[in-house]
Order: sequence, then structure tokens, then C-alpha cells
Amino acid sequence: GFWEEAGSTLNSLVDIKGSYTISGPVELSIIAGGTGHTLDDSGSGAQNNAIIGGNINEIRDSDNSIIGGGNNSSIDKESDGVAIFAATTSTIDNSTDSAIIGGVTNTIGTTSMLTVHNSIILGGTGNDMFTTGVDTVVQSAIVGGSSSIISASEDSAIIAGNSNQIQGSALRSVIIGGGGVGSGNFIGIGGISTDSVLLGGGDNNIASTGAVKSGAIIGGSSNELTNAISSVIIGGGTNVLDGFNNSVVIGGTGLAALADDTVYVPNLNINDTPATEPVVGLGLDVDNNVVLMGIAGEEICGESIDCPTGGPVAGDGLIFDGTN
Repeated sequence: GFWEEAGSTLNSLVDIKGSYTISGPVELSIIAGGTGHTLDDSGSGAQNNAIIGGNINEIRDSDNSIIGGGNNSSIDKESDGVAIFAATTSTIDNSTDSAIIGGVTNTIGTTSMLTVHNSIILGGTGNDMFTTGVDTVVQSAIVGGSSSIISASEDSAIIAGNSNQIQGSALRSVIIGGGGVGSGNFIGIGGISTDSVLLGGGDNNIASTGAVKSGAIIGGSSNELTNAISSVIIGGGTNVLDGFNNSVVIGGTGLAALADDTVYVPNLNINDTPATEPVVGLGLDVDNNVVLMGIAGEEICGESIDCPTGGPVAGDGLIFDGTN
């Protein structure tokens, strides 16, 4: 026949064509195809497992798990309901209901604690999903890319890019693309991120301290968003938005937000302005905030205008007509 019984309880099967090792009371498991595979129960239990095809794959002390194809991959340390398909030199330890599909040297879990649940690494190289404390990784994903890390997150993801990291405490947060060799993008390194996104760029950081909710960094480099709600940095470099809500920094270098509900730009160029009669103008105060100003010899602020305190003291005015 094609099959033979194996394991100390003789209730597992291996095909007779390959070279395999089944040790301990492995139960209700199977090895089919390939060569050099191992099923092992050293005392923690190992049942309902399967290794199908590939070479030198191992399942140890785990239950209800499968390795399909690929080479030199392993499932270990009391994992349950996990899978590795068509991957090379990849590992799942101390995890439940998780998977690695494709890719090279990807890792889920650690050798010391059960911390990753319902999560996946799909392709890529050298990606890692784990925790080092009591926190867990739950329902998170790394898709493609290389050398990216998710640690202590829930419902979060890294999609493509290089050396990107979601760590600390992240909930429903995403990094898409960007990064760089040894200088990726970061969410939650030291802080808490909720419902936030980092899109492209390099060495950008959300929630390095404090908490960020519904925030975003889009492109640029070395930008930092901390302690903010519903605030965004778009492009530019070394810009900082720390402690202010509903504000935006657009472009420039070294800009720092100073207030809530404010947009910061280094320069503003309006390309297309109609040749209509202006009714009110804008100027800059001493803090470079845009304020209302008078025009053509008129008093500053007419009766229908809500006047700011003080008035413009620096810079030229932007003139708007009644339609703007």
C-alpha cells in the first residue's frame, strides 16, 4: 500500500515514498508527499495536523495545523489552528488561527508566550508579527513588503513598503508603502494610535508619545504626529504636529503646528484669481495667522465683518471678492 501507520499510538499516517520522522504520541495526523518532514509531540500534545508536500517542514507540540508545500518551515510551541502555505524558512510559534502564505523568512509569534491570534502574513520577506509583553496581536496583517513588524496591535495592517513598524498599542491603524532600508515608517512606538493611517514617505512617525486618534501622515519624510485628534501632515519634511486637534500641516520643512483648527503652509500660491472687485482682504498677524484687513483706504472691517482682535501688523494682504 501507499500508507503506513506511525507515531507511538500508531493512529497517524505517512506515505511510504518519502523520509519522515514522527515521534511521541502524535495522533490523527498525516504526512503526504515531499521529504524530510517531522511531526513531534514532546509532551504538550500534537494532534490533527498535516504536512503535505514540500521539504523539511516541521510541526511540533501543536494541534489542528497544516503546512502545505514550501521548504524549511515550522509550526511550534502549542500553536492551534494555524497554517503555512508555500513559504520558505518561515515560522509560527505560540499562535492561534493565524497563517503565513508565501514569502521567505516570515515569522508569527514568539517562543515564550501565546500572543498572536487571527492574523496573517501574506508574502514578502523577513516580516515579523509578535509581542514581547502581555499585549497581543489580534486580527492584524502584513501584506508583502520586507522587514516590517507588527507588535501589540488589533485590527491593524502593514501593506507593502520596507522596514515599517506598528508597535506599542495600535487599534485599527494602517501603514501603506513607503519606508526605507533601516528607516521605515512607524505607528505607536511609545504611544497609542487609533483609527490612523500612514501613507508612503519615509521615517514618518504617528504616536511616538501620547495618543493619536483619526490622524494621518501622507508622504514626506521625518514628519511626526503626536497627541492629536483628526489632524494630518501632508508631505514636506521634519514637520511636527503635537498636541493640536483638527489641524493640517501641508508641505514645507520644519513647520510646527501651534493651534487647533488651523492649516499651516510654508507659502501659498493661488494660480487663478478672477478680476472682480474685492470686498475684504486678508493679512498676517505677528504669529503668521491669516486675519481680516481693510482695503483701498477703507476702515479695517466693515459692519458686516466679524473682526479679529488686534489686526494685521505684518505681511501683504490677500484680497477676496464677495464670491470667495
